[in-house]
Amino acid sequence: MSELIIKTRDALLQAGISPRKSLSQNFLINKNVLNRQIKFANLTEEDIVLEIGGGTGLLTEQLAKASGKVYSIEYDRKLAQYLKTKFQSHSNVTILAGDALKLDFPEVTKFIANLPYHISSPITFRLLDYDFELAVLMYQYEFARRMVAKPRTDDYSRLSANLQFQAEVEILERVPRNCFLPMPKVDSALVQIKPKKEKLPISKKYYRITSRILFNTKNKLVCSVLYDYFKRIIPKEERFAFKRQLDESLSFANSRVRELSIEDLVKTTGEIMEFLQASNQLNLLK
Repeated sequence: MSELIIKTRDALLQAGISPRKSLSQNFLINKNVLNRQIKFANLTEEDIVLEIGGGTGLLTEQLAKASGKVYSIEYDRKLAQYLKTKFQSHSNVTILAGDALKLDFPEVTKFIANLPYHISSPITFRLLDYDFELAVLMYQYEFARRMVAKPRTDDYSRLSANLQFQAEVEILERVPRNCFLPMPKVDSALVQIKPKKEKLPISKKYYRITSRILFNTKNKLVCSVLYDYFKRIIPKEERFAFKRQLDESLSFANSRVRELSIEDLVKTTGEIMEFLQASNQLNLLK
């Protein structure tokens, strides 16, 4: 039996819990993967790290050794108390008990975590609203594939489009399911996210709105998706003219949403904004 299995079972016993599937409580028990995750993070004493899902504290412990300061958020009340006791003598570790989707994040340089998988999508979008240098995060492998997917592939999605608009994303390695306790039904992956340093070419707010509208039905034509969205708020007698004018203003009106690159989506967002601004209707994009 490996050292990390023993430590994990002991931690769960001390915390007085059994792993809950509803909280995605599958704990990493492979020391080699844990060590590589730390290495991928390239931590220094200057780094301030946020961990989401402290769990049994095995990753927290390594983060504390390699960085200057660690904040660790844990939703499970009993595990949070266990972590506070475990790290009470560590001056550079602060345990935050609560929901990572609601708590205000401290200013950090890096996000390093084995994420609770049931919050993968909302927490990833939330990270994109913060300034940071690097994230090394564990996801389900299928979710990770969506993060790096390219246009014209089945995995290409709103997630792909938004992540790649703001960051460089890379799957660092696939992690077999037997590296976790209890063992999940699917493999996982370590993913690196590096925010782009250059200024975004268009408003993040309107890019997100446009991509949300378009990827709701990604196999349809751009013109059809947008018309279906706007027609509910356009008077019936104005719809035909509105559609014709909208189609004429879009470079990719007759392309399918799944075919659009990030650059195409940026251009489409700009064209929609310009079209709506011309008629003082930008408020329709919401």
